[in-house]
Amino acid sequence: KVDWLLLATLIICFFANLLEGDRGGVFNLLLSLVPMILLIKNNYKKNGISVMPKKMLVLLIIGLVLMFGLKSSAKFIGRNDINDINTVDYIAMYAGAEIKNLDLLLQENYSNKDTPFSHTFGTFSKQLSKIFKYDIYKPVNFEKFRQINGFRLGNVYSIYSSFVLDFGYWGFIPMIILIAFITSYLYEKAKDNYKYNNVNINILIYSFIFGGITFCFFGNKLINQSVTLSFVAYIITWHLLNFIFI
Repeated sequence: KVDWLLLATLIICFFANLLEGDRGGVFNLLLSLVPMILLIKNNYKKNGISVMPKKMLVLLIIGLVLMFGLKSSAKFIGRNDINDINTVDYIAMYAGAEIKNLDLLLQENYSNKDTPFSHTFGTFSKQLSKIFKYDIYKPVNFEKFRQINGFRLGNVYSIYSSFVLDFGYWGFIPMIILIAFITSYLYEKAKDNYKYNNVNINILIYSFIFGGITFCFFGNKLINQSVTLSFVAYIITWHLLNFIFI
């Protein structure tokens, strides 16, 4: 049975993000549906999530559609500066440019002593600045558009760039281990859906951060969208709704 209200809400969210000129919100929305559907579908199953070849094929097709739809979505939101780039080159830019951008960044001299952790926890720093009326968010803007040998590299850098700038070459390793531990823990909590009689909030939490996990190779979306006061407000709201209506 199709929940038409839910479907209409998803369609509105999809086009609302595009009309605001933001493709990231659309990709986050689509990616969040993947773990949510798999986890809910396997509700009350104690043998874990089984990903059959048919499911893998569907996920592969979705991935290819998203990949080849990158240029079209960019033109839809008004990015006319890419008209001279063919689709394959545009995909290659997103698939490999973050490695070269990171390489170029590490060869440059950036100082972050005045604002520690402001790259890794940028959104959270901004929110604290507004609350305490103190400008603690003054990071050096390194996410500039780059090009090399006439090829455009865009401004994708991977999550490693923020870690290296804030914690150094030795500090970024513990950060990766910490992120891996936390995301794995949240996945295990979400997978234990069969233990709950009501809505498992952990599924919502993991689905929310799944887009950030997927795009760690392209930027610091994971921390900037999950380590925020807004996300805390979402979790509190989910618990309240769960308590009132379930």
